[in-house]
Amino acid sequence: MEGNDPLLDPVRSAQYLLNLLDNENKVQLEKVSEGDKVFVKITFPEDGTVRQVKMLQPWGENGIWVPQDDVSAEVPEVIPGE
Repeated sequence: MEGNDPLLDPVRSAQYLLNLLDNENKVQLEKVSEGDKVFVKITFPEDGTVRQVKMLQPWGENGIWVPQDDVSAEVPEVIPGE
């Protein structure tokens, strides 16, 4: 079951929990940092909007990923952790 559980991957978990469309022509997700807190960049190609959300594993390194904050309205110039 673990390999198929979207909540065990930060990008797939963001897509699933934020109810984002699974269509790269409409929504693109990219992991932009590593560690116990991961930032996922969300791009909407049709209008060029870019957002980011911080994902974390509150129950340990083998646990599920959950969004910590509201989706940020703007992506900072320097992504934390880079």
